[in-house]
Amino acid sequence: MRSVTLLPPTAAAVEAGVVGALLPAVAHATGDLSVLRDELRPDPDAVFDPAAGLTPDQEAEARSLAAEALRSWRDRGCPAPPPPTPAAS
Repeated sequence: MRSVTLLPPTAAAVEAGVVGALLPAVAHATGDLSVLRDELRPDPDAVFDPAAGLTPDQEAEARSLAAEALRSWRDRGCPAPPPPTPAAS
């Protein structure tokens, strides 16, 4: 995994964030849906597990993806995400 430089408050938030909520929040804020990977999807049976049922390696990968997405978003000038689309019926 590549090392990503973020400002200390952002880096601290990525490290402290609950992994099960981190990637969806980053995807929403940045508009980068590529961070939502099946292999990093929280286990719905592990709701009370702060790691969301992910292994330490998966947690590290999720944090690295989040940091990279936030760095890229910052470097693009922090554009607003695209507006939501209506739900399919």
